[in-house]
Amino acid sequence: MNGAPGWLKSLHHDKRGSIAVKFALVVPVIATLSAGAIDLMAVSSSRSRLQSIAENAALAGARSLTLAADSVTAEQAAENFVKGEMSEWSTAPTYTAAYSVTETKDGRRLQVRLTGHRPSFFGSLLPPGGWHFSADATASPVSQTPLCAIGTGSGTNLNALSSIGASRLTAPECMVHSNSNILTGNTATITALAVQAVRGVTGTGISPAAGEGAVPIEDPFASMVFPSLNDCKTQNKNSGQEWPIVYPQNTTYYLDPGLHCRPITIRNSTTLILRPGVHLFYKNLSVLNSARLIGEDVFLFFDEGAGPVFTGSSIQIDLSGRKSGPYAGMVMATIAGDEPDIIIPGRQVKRLLGVVYARNGFLRVGGIGIAAQDSDWTVVVANEIRLEQDASLRINADYENSDVPVPAGVGPNGGIRASTRLLN
Repeated sequence: MNGAPGWLKSLHHDKRGSIAVKFALVVPVIATLSAGAIDLMAVSSSRSRLQSIAENAALAGARSLTLAADSVTAEQAAENFVKGEMSEWSTAPTYTAAYSVTETKDGRRLQVRLTGHRPSFFGSLLPPGGWHFSADATASPVSQTPLCAIGTGSGTNLNALSSIGASRLTAPECMVHSNSNILTGNTATITALAVQAVRGVTGTGISPAAGEGAVPIEDPFASMVFPSLNDCKTQNKNSGQEWPIVYPQNTTYYLDPGLHCRPITIRNSTTLILRPGVHLFYKNLSVLNSARLIGEDVFLFFDEGAGPVFTGSSIQIDLSGRKSGPYAGMVMATIAGDEPDIIIPGRQVKRLLGVVYARNGFLRVGGIGIAAQDSDWTVVVANEIRLEQDASLRINADYENSDVPVPAGVGPNGGIRASTRLLN
């Protein structure tokens, strides 16, 4: 230090100057570390809050998975929840969101993914571009109530589900739903595990009390493509298209699957057994007097202007739906409209195992006695479902013990779930 300037020599020997230099060097480091710690705490807090929002959004959206074909509503519910929470967060980070519903063997799941971004304390230089963090949550409905009856009609004044007179609709293990109104009249009753309507409910005798304002359920079979029966239209009358096939003798006949262009009538004590497969009826299938119609592993489709005609106090109908193929789970359907399309005469219909579907018309149950009570399970989907007189429709829900599979969107594959749970 002999050649150093005097002021530097003085500083070297002055401990106060040394401390000042050290302090000047250390303070920025401490300040930087403190700011970084505060920044990290803020990011950690934001990440935790974002994860909480994702989890609650997934739970909120999963509640909308209670209904068939409702994935869009579920995603929208989750999105609305996230937007609401972020709007109330004064220091919310910028974020992007993704919502998706997936199908698994255990049911549907809703996943919510949120990615947040917050500038860092150092002008987003450390880390480069600022802080990025994410939140991921998946939720699924539990405690399912199967869906077994849907009135798809949606008119303001339409009773898509009605029971009048002394009729009874009984579905003790599943849910019945109307996309419009529900009506009961006189001493009629509707009893199910759950009953709900999109619009209003009129009448008593509904147990449990029907909920109003339900989310509409889209027709689960609206996109199902049915075979064309145009080949029948090309046949001229001289070939027998209009001449009925009548089975009058008191014996048993067998009918192969395929296209049936002529009206078919069975009567007296005749039994007609439908062989397994898809039966396409261009004209009416009439079961009269004390005749019997039996079919195992069958699907009956009726063209416009045709339908099943079940008339007679002693007839018996025993049908079980398809076990495989494009119509697996279906037992009877029509896509015609205007007039009543499928009429079930109470106790004469012993078994109707599978889905009964009337896209544009309605299903009517009339007469006396209980229809379909010997079925493992039944699902009815129609523009209108009507029960009249003293008739009863029993809808069972023993899906597990049946070898007829349940189609997507109905039964245990579409229904209401009372609660939700997080899966991650």
